[in-house]
Amino acid sequence: MINRWATIFGFPERIQSDQGKEFTAKICEASTAYHPQSQGQVEKFNQTMADIISKHLIGKIQSHWENYLGIAQLEYNSSIHSTTNETPYFLVFGQEPRISLDSALLANDQEFNIEQWRNTNIRAMKEGLKLAKENIVKSQQISERKYNARMRLIE
Repeated sequence: MINRWATIFGFPERIQSDQGKEFTAKICEASTAYHPQSQGQVEKFNQTMADIISKHLIGKIQSHWENYLGIAQLEYNSSIHSTTNETPYFLVFGQEPRISLDSALLANDQEFNIEQWRNTNIRAMKEGLKLAKENIVKSQQISERKYNARMRLIE
């Protein structure tokens, strides 16, 4: 984890796990299934990744699923999410991921101005994060209304 995550992004404040053995060491604090900050997001993510990987495994050897984790992660991170209306990749890096076709389309003699690129990306990232926060609040309000509509007062 340190080599693949912390060296790029720093150490996380909190790690959520689905109780996989990889993360159930002494340094991890367990949460209960009935806790409000339960593992629903982790389970949803795991199911989404399983769905993505299964698409790549059609007609292939099922036992080699781990070979498709990287491409599945890129697919997930470059997909627009309904809660934020942005891709996770954009929210972290301030730009969309470059795919191989993008690289091929760049002209060899294209002049690159790092300062202009930096300023453009900072503005885009600030705007993207602002919009993502607004969309998260809207999504939370919708979820709250749906939850409250199902609740019944017990007298």
